[in-house]
Amino acid sequence: NRELALYCMILSDQNLQREGRAYMLCDKYLKDYPEGQFATQVSDLLGILAYKSGRIADAIRVLQRARDSAKKPEDKQRIGFLLGVVLFEAQRFDDSRDAFATLLGEDPQSTYKDDAEYRVALSYFFQNDSTKARRALRDYIAGNPKGQYLVDANYRLAFILYQAAVTGQSGGDVPLAREMLEKLAADYPSDVNLG
Repeated sequence: NRELALYCMILSDQNLQREGRAYMLCDKYLKDYPEGQFATQVSDLLGILAYKSGRIADAIRVLQRARDSAKKPEDKQRIGFLLGVVLFEAQRFDDSRDAFATLLGEDPQSTYKDDAEYRVALSYFFQNDSTKARRALRDYIAGNPKGQYLVDANYRLAFILYQAAVTGQSGGDVPLAREMLEKLAADYPSDVNLG
């Protein structure tokens, strides 16, 4: 079967780190077999290869198309998360938040919830929107009490509270910021975020 052979060639080239050739074969596969048996996996790989090679616009286009055409909910979730990450890394923060909102709207308890909610908070932080960052960080902390970014989220929130206080912005609170940082230092003494 020609489709299977082409898919195996793609995997071989990717495993041998011949990414340029794998990229070309992925593109060929999707042109020849747009509804093929491996179309979702090939779309994933093409998006990742495009991103790794610096073709951000191609990666976004491929991942959007793959997400929209994915049949299985878990594929739609995975591809939606990858799309959000690529948009985030491209500093297209509004689009990234939209991708994560779509992902979480489809499944509020998604496997990617922790990462998606934290990247939403970070996007506001990187855009210097302290009000929305503060709200998103608090939402992340409350919704992910064992989240993998909990220390960093608390640290950034304390930073925002302190910064707002010393610059005269509303919502600033130096005593609370100090209390949060002292608690973090006591609870996580070897965390690199506090170094």
